[in-house]
Amino acid sequence: MSKPLYAYRVGEGSDKERVVVSNKGLSKRQFEMFYRHRWQVEVGIKVLKGHGLESYMVRRLRAIRL
Repeated sequence: MSKPLYAYRVGEGSDKERVVVSNKGLSKRQFEMFYRHRWQVEVGIKVLKGHGLESYMVRRLRAIRL
């Protein structure tokens, strides 16, 4: 059984306005906060990959600390 999808308009009234589809059934305000935080994670990952982090995949907490 598939989950329902919800469409959210993000950035209304700006030149970055877009529609995002999600399986999260949240209020518009909740979704905007969720999306904003998620986008910050994506940007952070992109920055780390730009510094070569993708070649340092580890599976243990000790390796991450090192």
